[in-house]
Amino acid sequence: MWACHVTSSSTYRNPFGATRVGGTISLSIDVFGCFDVTCTLRTWVDGKGEELLAMEGENLGNRMRFTTQLKPKEPQLIWYFFIIRSASGEEWRYGAQTGRTCGEGVLVQGYDPPSFQITVYRPRKKEPTWYTHGIAYQIFPDASRVARTGSSVPASRWPSSVAAPAGASSRTGRCRPTTTRTPTAA
Repeated sequence: MWACHVTSSSTYRNPFGATRVGGTISLSIDVFGCFDVTCTLRTWVDGKGEELLAMEGENLGNRMRFTTQLKPKEPQLIWYFFIIRSASGEEWRYGAQTGRTCGEGVLVQGYDPPSFQITVYRPRKKEPTWYTHGIAYQIFPDASRVARTGSSVPASRWPSSVAAPAGASSRTGRCRPTTTRTPTAA
């Protein structure tokens, strides 16, 4: 079994990026190679705690797609990962890769992976005066690194609109089978 959720793909997370208060966030995950499974979205919001949301499954022929929607009513950070259970009781978790809060995730067994993050904000009624009369600069440190060292940034660090990461599978776009891991004792 393997799974796929990519935060930058509208197939799996819509809308992409930060979301306004009162908006609807649609989250999906595809599960391949196992059709007798259920999926639960585990969310965490500081000050509120954990919430487990059952996800609706749809058989798409070669995979199951599980989807649910969130409708946050106040500004917050939502942390989330997916819990996948087989009919035999086996349990896997799909969350962010270590050190990341977005992008393609990783399927693990035996422990909680890092969570993906969604920022929910309340738009300002009026832009600050200093912002309307200023110049904003966006600095790209990776581009500076390439210029200084001649070393390129790994393909997996580029947004999907620029280049797909090495090892991408044409079957699902960016996702590919990930190894299920169990942590080892230190």
